[in-house]
Amino acid sequence: MKSIFGKRTYTTEELGEYTRAVIAGGGKFVAVMDCAPYSEDLVLFDSPTTHSTLALPLSQFSAQGVRARIAASDAEFAKHAGEGN
Repeated sequence: MKSIFGKRTYTTEELGEYTRAVIAGGGKFVAVMDCAPYSEDLVLFDSPTTHSTLALPLSQFSAQGVRARIAASDAEFAKHAGEGN
């Protein structure tokens, strides 16, 4: 990771690692969101079931974390799907 004009940039290798971890966790990689200076950067990914964009902070990011985040989000969608508007 490099910093250019206060913005963080990620190498192709780093982005590849994040992409592979997201795929291993069952999601679709979207991007890494630069949140400086307010919080740590977020890895964004989509749920294949609901197509919701979800996020995990880098400190909590792993394939297992992606899997758990998708499962929790999909469960919330399923819970509210029958409720209507």
